[in-house]
Amino acid sequence: TKSCTTSDDCGGAACLYNTERNPACTNTCSLCEGAYQAELDISRFDEGEHTVKIQVTNMCGVPGVNETDLSVSFTLVMNSGPGPVHVINSAEAYVSPTLRNGVAPPRISVAPDKAHYVYGVDRTATFSIVVTNEEGEYLSLPPDMFALAVDGTIIPGAVFRTKSGPECAAHLATLPDAVGYQCDPTKVQSVCGNGVLNIEEECDDGNADSGDGCNAFCELEVTTNTQTNTGAPFLLPFLLFRLW
Repeated sequence: TKSCTTSDDCGGAACLYNTERNPACTNTCSLCEGAYQAELDISRFDEGEHTVKIQVTNMCGVPGVNETDLSVSFTLVMNSGPGPVHVINSAEAYVSPTLRNGVAPPRISVAPDKAHYVYGVDRTATFSIVVTNEEGEYLSLPPDMFALAVDGTIIPGAVFRTKSGPECAAHLATLPDAVGYQCDPTKVQSVCGNGVLNIEEECDDGNADSGDGCNAFCELEVTTNTQTNTGAPFLLPFLLFRLW
């Protein structure tokens, strides 16, 4: 097994499994902190294309959301290819802060183990998840801080677990712990209009006004106005913000 102890060994400075940049990684390329796995029974999916959202809430109650796509069918799909790979920025160097930043939403990378699943062949869809804070520090969080939604509907019973190798317990014992979190009580989950997107919202523009592209229920909208000179309607553009 190649030891990914430097950026060159690992294939680039952005690599997650790089002890030169990420002390939560061992020299045998195991990520020991901030790595999780979710499983969901294939029977939860109808046949066709689906969007799966993962919400992770940090210890301050601030949620972050990211999504991925997959398809399910009764027939095999040739050359469907593997699932997406993780893209997330880790911290440039490890520091031991007095307070870990909990004001900003967690950054999340989510990737299914394959792009296409087949009824009768696959029993579960497995999702690999990597979580950091805004500074790129990998976060250790309990399973009840995670939620999963399929096509906009939260799925109860999704199983989340920490993903780590057998050598991780000893390795993590050598790392200093953060004392606590710097929190902002106004940035909590499930509050429409606080500017923090959660898994039940299509948008959150920081207000409870309708007519601005994101309505009072945090649903995307298209606002149609009439130009007085021609009477022809035009569509105000809006931006759909995603975490990644």
